[in-house]
Amino acid sequence: MLSRDALRRALIPQPAFSEEEKSLVDELVAAMAGWLLGRGKNVVIDGAALSSAAGVDRLVKAARSQNAAAKIVECVCRQETALARIKGDEGSHLAGDRGEALYFQVKARFQPVPYPSLTVDTDLGLEENLRAILGYIA
Repeated sequence: MLSRDALRRALIPQPAFSEEEKSLVDELVAAMAGWLLGRGKNVVIDGAALSSAAGVDRLVKAARSQNAAAKIVECVCRQETALARIKGDEGSHLAGDRGEALYFQVKARFQPVPYPSLTVDTDLGLEENLRAILGYIA
């Protein structure tokens, strides 16, 4: 599992959460994904790195460079659910900039996934979503 937030926390002692910093960490996530795929490992990438078409494209190209398939699973939920989850994580999430304001910023700039993907609604049951995801990635 590659996570922008976990990688940033490991590499940058006092992150600023700037766009430049996020871009750097996203590049590192893509490089790490390519490296792991090149060694025959499966890779799951946290969705924060996938909020732009360019970010998705970077990761798909990293997979293809290693002759690996990129299976994209887009998780969605109702806005009320997202905001409740954010509030529930307040003060404990790795991303220090996580909050309502960031949610609305990402939502406003979000770009549709430009590749075949599976969309799952995380407001639905875990078993139903897990079955769909496992069927998709098999």
